[in-house]
Amino acid sequence: MYIVGELRDSSVAKTIERIFIEQNVAGKVIPHEDHFVVVAENEDSLKQVDTIYRLNVGLPIRQEMPKEWQNLQRVKMGPMTKTIIVSCVIIFILGMINKPLDRSYAPFFISVRPGSLFSEVMAGEFWRLWTPMLLHFSFLHIFFNLLWVKDIGSALEEQESTRTMIILTLIYGLLTNVAQYLVVGPSFGGMSGVVFAYLGQMWMRAKFDPEVPYSLPKRDIGFMIGWLVLCMTGIIGAIANVAHAIGLACGMIVGIYLTLKSPSKSKKLASSTVLIYAITAIAFSILSILVDWFHNGKLFFFEKFI
Repeated sequence: MYIVGELRDSSVAKTIERIFIEQNVAGKVIPHEDHFVVVAENEDSLKQVDTIYRLNVGLPIRQEMPKEWQNLQRVKMGPMTKTIIVSCVIIFILGMINKPLDRSYAPFFISVRPGSLFSEVMAGEFWRLWTPMLLHFSFLHIFFNLLWVKDIGSALEEQESTRTMIILTLIYGLLTNVAQYLVVGPSFGGMSGVVFAYLGQMWMRAKFDPEVPYSLPKRDIGFMIGWLVLCMTGIIGAIANVAHAIGLACGMIVGIYLTLKSPSKSKKLASSTVLIYAITAIAFSILSILVDWFHNGKLFFFEKFI
């Protein structure tokens, strides 16, 4: 037997016992000295007995962590994930010490000088194509981004290999940074574009290959899409919408590609389904560019040449 809880009110004890009988639940209410003990007769009935007990004594129902997240949180951080987190934290601390951030982050933005596109990169400062993803502007900004990196990045690193994820992270960082720069301009930063790429990759890998060890609950996929759309409305404030959408699109396409690369899986995939998801990914990217164009009244890239 499994003890679920105790209570002293005999009327509540009778109510719980009646519910067990009516719903054919394997639970008992056992009198013990001056109180009652609620027990589940076996492990299978434990959750149901606990829920009935909590509802009748006024306690919140236990929220069980989805099994997908249980798997994700068992993963140890790999060398790539650790390097990203440490780099972001060090740059953030240095930025907080040497305020204002615009000045302390100047060597890491894609560009700080007015003039032609990629002027500093063309002058040999090629690191600027990647370093914006390491920049964060508040505690909440860095906390939530690195929380996702720790969980999703670690799982993908274990699933796909450290070498593969280093290459993909560099590709995601490059594409999201460049896209955001071309559409909005150089004043941006954060890992969120790469995080959306990680999420898109994990989503598609699990969607088309159920045998992969890690996946996301459907509610989190819904939250991801919902957050992306909410940010596009402008309600949240200045958000790197283009980086988010491009990241999600890249991650989805990479996730589909990695599954297609497996001979045992590629034959089982319906080409129409794959095409629908690929088009959806591209559509998100185009929509984000149009939304930012609408909000800003201009595109940074065109402004430089027109």
